[in-house]
Amino acid sequence: MVTLPKIQQLKVISEVIKYGSINTAAKKMHLSQPSLTYSLKTLEQILGVPLLIRSNDGIQLTKEGKIFSKKANIILEELENAVTEILESTISNNLKISFGLSPIIVITILDSILKSYKKTNPLVKINIKEAQLSSLLPRLRDHTLDFAIGSLDEDIPSCEFIIEPLFSAPFIIIGRINHPLAQCNSITSLKNAEWLLPETEMGYYHTLKEIFFEKKIIKKTPIYSDSINCIMNIISKSDYLSVLSRARLTTDEHKDKYCIINIEEDLPISNYGLVRLKKIPLSIESKKIIEHIKYFSKNYKW
Repeated sequence: MVTLPKIQQLKVISEVIKYGSINTAAKKMHLSQPSLTYSLKTLEQILGVPLLIRSNDGIQLTKEGKIFSKKANIILEELENAVTEILESTISNNLKISFGLSPIIVITILDSILKSYKKTNPLVKINIKEAQLSSLLPRLRDHTLDFAIGSLDEDIPSCEFIIEPLFSAPFIIIGRINHPLAQCNSITSLKNAEWLLPETEMGYYHTLKEIFFEKKIIKKTPIYSDSINCIMNIISKSDYLSVLSRARLTTDEHKDKYCIINIEEDLPISNYGLVRLKKIPLSIESKKIIEHIKYFSKNYKW
């Protein structure tokens, strides 16, 4: 069986050639000169040929030394690449963030958040759940999510969760283009409208529903859906009205499909915030992406 050189011996000859000096190579590798010299001699014994010529002009490679050093460098480079690839794979598998978002974040600042965060954290795996906060809280409790962002509600138990306010967003009543009630200027004139509203057990829409029923704005039983996309699709093809964030209608793709019912009364403002469990500390990666979320939340024109 052929005796093969050790990786350390490949490194030794590579460093000696790199620095042109046994003394310098020994210092860079944190070895004693006798130890490095012994490693070189052992390597030459394994190969059966001298690899280096020592002279007053320094270190020079023999013919065999040139062949071997070239191959040794290739082997070391490939080995380093393999180790780096394995480490990156391991880091990538261990670094992950899972968080939940209200739809308003998804359509406004999420893309900017991810692009900004990924520039300096390319290996982190990110899992995002889009839903109303009432649907996200159970996932915080079972540790499926690290944190969630949604419309805040006084019913969120402060003994269980840490709540950080982020931004406030105005909401509007919308319908399809050329809706029969498009020119109405008072909420009382919408009493006979048919409504299609987001489904939630807490937060903005829950409060709004109570107000609408209290003022008897809603006479006909509304349809509820947990999908904003579903709501917008139905509205664009029917006479249903809904209440959505003003940010939802800022994109060009929606301007030709929907109209705003400009009523005199102001609808309640929705306050959004970040919610997380008190008993579970945030990971470093969660803290990093939250800083990006805070930055873009602050600078977006809601």
